[in-house]
Amino acid sequence: MTGLFKNWRWILLVVSILVHIFLLFSVKLPDTLNIPVTTEILITLNEPEPEIPHEPVREPVRESPQPDPETVNEITEITEVVTSEIEAETLGDESQENSAQNGDLENEQVSDEEIDGSPDDIPATIPEPEPEIDIDALLADYAASVKNKIRNSKQYPEISHRLGETGTVEVNFTLASTGELTLVSISTSSGFDHLDNAAIDAVRNAAPFEPIPPETERETLSMSITLVFELS
Repeated sequence: MTGLFKNWRWILLVVSILVHIFLLFSVKLPDTLNIPVTTEILITLNEPEPEIPHEPVREPVRESPQPDPETVNEITEITEVVTSEIEAETLGDESQENSAQNGDLENEQVSDEEIDGSPDDIPATIPEPEPEIDIDALLADYAASVKNKIRNSKQYPEISHRLGETGTVEVNFTLASTGELTLVSISTSSGFDHLDNAAIDAVRNAAPFEPIPPETERETLSMSITLVFELS
């Protein structure tokens, strides 16, 4: 009987709880009981903190290892030895080239001697070719100077002037290489002895003349001249 009573008590407790829960959710409170709730929100604006410039991060400088003085000396000695060997090889090549060139020149000289004759016959230097000489022009200039000298020595005979004799005389003459007169003769007479003799005297009085130019290689030179005798 006591156990059953305890069970009913628990059942009534549970039922009471359920009824209160139902009433709590089903019954609405009047609007007059709504009390406005004001909430104050406090906003605080904090000033921005100044930016701190970031300094660049510097990497630590690594000190290069100092070379060993002995190692430096060894490297310097090796460099000097290599440089001296290179210079020696360069000088050797140049000397070989020079000797080869000298040998070629000697061979050329020997071959020239064999072809041309003994070394005494070969001149030390090759003379420059002399300019060609115009022999005809030299002879023409020389003959013109000789004839001008003869015409300047010509004299009109007084007796022929008084007698009124006129004429043309052609005279042939020959000169030695020294310019001396070796031969003179009348090739064409004027018809008057006084005029012919005056022409021969003109050639003889003009002699001696300048030597014949040696470039012509003439031992003698023969020419003729025509002398005109006129009364002015």
